[in-house]
Amino acid sequence: MATKAKEYRARAIACQVLAKKVAYPSARQGYLETAREWRELAELAQIIAPLSSTATADRQITAVKVPLWSVIFVGSRSQHLGAVEAPSERAAIEKGAETFQIPPEYRNRIAVLKLRGNTKKPPSDGRRSSRRIDWAFVPPS
Repeated sequence: MATKAKEYRARAIACQVLAKKVAYPSARQGYLETAREWRELAELAQIIAPLSSTATADRQITAVKVPLWSVIFVGSRSQHLGAVEAPSERAAIEKGAETFQIPPEYRNRIAVLKLRGNTKKPPSDGRRSSRRIDWAFVPPS
């Protein structure tokens, strides 16, 4: 089934078919009531489907991870100031200086360390690395 609304309508039809096959009136009434509820759910799913697809698209656009950087002030005794989010090392230094109010004459003493973020990993295609060496015993000749 392509959408939830179609799935719910199919279940409503299945309940109607079962209602025709049942001999007891109370069971028939229960199947018809269930079919009506499935049709209501199908109508709601049809209304909600366009709204949820745009929300998913918006979430995918905003899901870009910005790296987290640890800001350290280097002096005779280094001091960890905190963490900032920035796209690059230089931007992290600038944002750290602004966030922790470091005067311009001391900004050359700021160091940053990447804690998490866009770390590039080689694509995994299911194969092992070509550098892997299988050691086997080779008898002397």
